[in-house]
Amino acid sequence: MVSETLIDASAGWINPLGRGDKMKRWLLLVMAAYPLVWSGLAVSSSEFGDPARGRAFYSQRCVMCHGSDGRGQNGMAPNFFEEWHRLTKTDEELAENIRNDFRTPERFYTAGSCPPHRFNDEDMEDLLAYLRRLTENRPSDSFGFDRRNDLGRPDDFGRPDDFGRPF
Repeated sequence: MVSETLIDASAGWINPLGRGDKMKRWLLLVMAAYPLVWSGLAVSSSEFGDPARGRAFYSQRCVMCHGSDGRGQNGMAPNFFEEWHRLTKTDEELAENIRNDFRTPERFYTAGSCPPHRFNDEDMEDLLAYLRRLTENRPSDSFGFDRRNDLGRPDDFGRPDDFGRPF
């Protein structure tokens, strides 16, 4: 009985479409597509990672060695800002380095190698989004040079490693 009432009610709503009224059909189509469009936009914005989730991830798994600011803890791990400008790499290069425990040639860190973390793609995007935020707060002088950079190179200047490969 309840289902018959619902069917009758829905038939009354759909019935105006049977008359061929194009405006009502168009309006119904727009109303039906509206939530789908907005849900698609929400998904696409998360493709770039969530820095807040990345910060939580970093705090749980990386801060012990790399420090809260990414500068390394007492020689335990690389300083993201001074070690051959790691954060000027593309996201793909950084993700590859993090997943495969990239080692700076001829450098020794007391923490040894980075523990093997199981990063899914979303965690990696979040972590990279947070690391990119770290670079936004870097102090630099009026010429765009990083004050902490002992090489005196601009922030966006890449340096090949000792083996002739770009990093």
